[in-house]
Amino acid sequence: DISNHPRLVQTGAFDALLLLSLSNDVGTCRCVAFALHRIALKEENHKTLTSSAFVRAVVSLLYADDAVTNLRACLATKFICTSFGSRRHFLEAGGVVPLLKCAKRFFVMAEAEAADEAGAASASGEGQVDVEENANAGNGIGICRSFVPLEGIREVCAALRNLSTSCAEAQVEIVKQNVDGVRFLVGQCRSSDDDTAHQACATLANLSETPANRELMLRQHGVLQHLKAALQEADCADCSEGIRREAIRAIANLSSELQLAPDIATAGVLVPLLEQLTSNDPRCRQYGALAMSNLSSHEANLERIVREGAVGPLLALVKRGLLRSSPCTAGEAEERASVTSSDDE
Repeated sequence: DISNHPRLVQTGAFDALLLLSLSNDVGTCRCVAFALHRIALKEENHKTLTSSAFVRAVVSLLYADDAVTNLRACLATKFICTSFGSRRHFLEAGGVVPLLKCAKRFFVMAEAEAADEAGAASASGEGQVDVEENANAGNGIGICRSFVPLEGIREVCAALRNLSTSCAEAQVEIVKQNVDGVRFLVGQCRSSDDDTAHQACATLANLSETPANRELMLRQHGVLQHLKAALQEADCADCSEGIRREAIRAIANLSSELQLAPDIATAGVLVPLLEQLTSNDPRCRQYGALAMSNLSSHEANLERIVREGAVGPLLALVKRGLLRSSPCTAGEAEERASVTSSDDE
């Protein structure tokens, strides 16, 4: 009940709750994580959430050796990172490392569950496995075991998106984590879950806003090929428009680095980008125009762009004032990854 939240602060119960986040008892940590998530869920409480004590409590729960606690802490992180002040506190508390450790834990759990189900299906000689017993085996605060890994991955992606929105320090810190950071996101940008893929692509687009990240993302992590694949897969009718939109924004941001523009233009992205210039989605058109504008800023790309039939669309962009004279980036158009399916649980 949201009406109880101010009373928690006034009576000192809120401070006691934060202290309990340091408990070694699994049940206690689950309950505290659940409470912090519910408090963080309400925008009316966000002034309270800017306190460094609240953020440190959430970071402590991210370190907990319990996946259910981790999931609830990830949900809380997603919401506290909608505030710039809380993002700063989160970074100061060293929250990126445990958040990405949670991502790794959820990924390993998901792989193990998939292998178990495949093995059970093979042993039974059937194409399906009865997982009802597992799904109903509650392990705390309304979350069942089979729910944790995939929802955890989704919520880590959403938290990283919010953390990296308009925050260069966070963008650099996430990329600095190497395998645990960018490669995790690269893998999820082609997830079969649309929401997860959307959040991962949006985070990669945010990370590519920072010039220091772009060459690492392109050359060391192979981000472009995965973005191109996500863009092509998003053309199917059942896929989210958001995946396409954020993949294009990421490519536009990467291509704003002039020295990288020739590599990007020869990587097979020109045709899918040109297709976006006539998209029904205004942001796809906007980001597609920005990407083409950035790529055409490099002389080495001009012949290839003309050969791909871009002259007509580019002239249309000039007439509409959408072609830029110098490379630039596209920031996060939406304020945050505010709601995912877990928030209703």
